[in-house]
Amino acid sequence: MLKWAFFATFATVFGIGIYLFFYLGGYKDVAIQETNYASLNLVYREHNGPYHQIGPVIEMVEKWAKRVGIKCERTFGEYLDDPAKVEESRLRAIGGCVVNQDVTDLPEDFFFRSIQARPVLKAEFRGAPSIGPFKVYPKAMDHIASHRLKMAGPPLEIYQSLPDGEYLTEFLFPLEKRPTTVDQ
Repeated sequence: MLKWAFFATFATVFGIGIYLFFYLGGYKDVAIQETNYASLNLVYREHNGPYHQIGPVIEMVEKWAKRVGIKCERTFGEYLDDPAKVEESRLRAIGGCVVNQDVTDLPEDFFFRSIQARPVLKAEFRGAPSIGPFKVYPKAMDHIASHRLKMAGPPLEIYQSLPDGEYLTEFLFPLEKRPTTVDQ
C-alpha cells in the first residue's frame, strides 16, 4: 500500500512538473544577439525588495497610463542590484511602462526617463516572464564572458503580451562600446 501511495505522489508531482514546463515555455529557446537598441522613454516607479514582487508596481503604472490616455503596450523592469551580492530585502529596481512620448505631468512617486540608443546584448524569450531569468541570464552571462564584453549598466527586461496569447520578454544587457581598431 505504501508503494502505491509513493508512486501516486511521485507520478502526480512529475505530471505537474511536466505540465508547468510546457505551460510556462521552459522548452523554448533563447535568441541572443549583439545589436544597437533604439532609444526608450520610460515612466516608472521605484521598487525595493525581492525582484519577484515588482508586479504590483508595474501594474500601478499601467493603470495610471490607461487612466490618462497614454499607451502602454510594453512594460519593463530594470533590476539595479545583483541578487547574488545584495540581501533580498535591499534589492532595488524600477518598473513601469515603455511609452512613445515625453511625459512631464506625473503623480507623486512616478518618474520619467529617456534612454538613448545604445549597444546591448539582446536576448528574446517567448515563454512566461517568471521563468525567463532562469533561462536567459546564464546564457547571456556566458556570451558576455566568452566574447569579452563589458556591461555598461543593469539589465532591463521589456515585457509584451502578443496577440496569440504568448509573452515576449526582451532582456537588454547594456554594453560598453567596443574600441574601434585602425589598421596600419
